This record gives sequence, C-alpha cells and structure tokens, in this order.
Amino acid sequence: TDETYEWTYAAVPPKKKKLSKKEKKAKKAQDAIDNLARRLDAARARAAIQDVLKVDLQKERLAKLEELAAQEAEADQRHKDRQRAKAARVDTHQSECSSLERAVSQLSEERSQLEIEVGDVDLRQDINERLREEVGTVRRELDEESVKREAARAERETKAREARVAVA
Repeated sequence: TDETYEWTYAAVPPKKKKLSKKEKKAKKAQDAIDNLARRLDAARARAAIQDVLKVDLQKERLAKLEELAAQEAEADQRHKDRQRAKAARVDTHQSECSSLERAVSQLSEERSQLEIEVGDVDLRQDINERLREEVGTVRRELDEESVKREAARAERETKAREARVAVA
C-alpha cells in the first residue's frame, strides 16, 4: 500500500507523497468500500459460524431426539414385556386355580364316595353288633335251655334210678 515504504539503508525514510483532493476522495471512498467489505466479510464469517453452530446444535438436538426416541422405545418394550409377563403369570395362575379346582372337585367326589363307604361300613358294623347281640342272646337262651334240659335229664335219671331202686 501507499502507507508502506521500502526501507533503505538511508538514515531518513522517504517522505510520503501528498495526495490530491481527487485522490483523497478516491482513497476515502476506497477505504469506506474496504471497510464495508471487511464488515461484510466479518458478517459473512459470523453468519457462517452461526450456520455451523446452528447445524451443530441441530445435530445435537437430533442426537438427543434420537436418544429420547430410543429410550422411549426401550421403555415401551419394557412395558410390553412386563404386560406379557403379567399376562403369563395371570394365565399360569388361572391354570393353577383351575387345576386346583379340579383337584378339589375330585377330592370332594372321593370324600363323598368314602362317606358312602364309611356309612356302609358303619351300617355293617351296626348290623354285625346287632347280630352278635342276637347270637349272644340266642346262645344264652340255648345255654339256659341246655342247662334246663340237663337238669331235667339229671332229674329224670335220678327219678329213674329211684324207681329202679324202688323196684328192686
């Protein structure tokens, strides 16, 4: 530029050339244009940086959204898994309940059958006791009759001996 100058081995630097009014105006206009161009470049650079930051921010937001979507999908999957496990537990519980109900029904039938059999056994025992009592009564009666017959036979024998003794 005009402001820079070459150094020489001279002790005094060269003097700057004086500018005319036209050149001053042109230089002023050129400085304004350069200043505007620098400001425009700086604004473009800031806009580019902002665009890059915006893209980075959008990428971060997208990554966070993807992470949230993955977490939500994972939570949904866990919820579905819990629902399936709960349904499986309910099904297992229901099948266990129905098998227990069947077992209770079967045991109730067996109990009823056993009560009938026990009733039959009790009835048979009552019949057997009555028969024993009747047999005992009949034996006592037969024993009494046999004692009476024995006593009557002994008395007849005694009378027959007495009659034989009296005859003789």
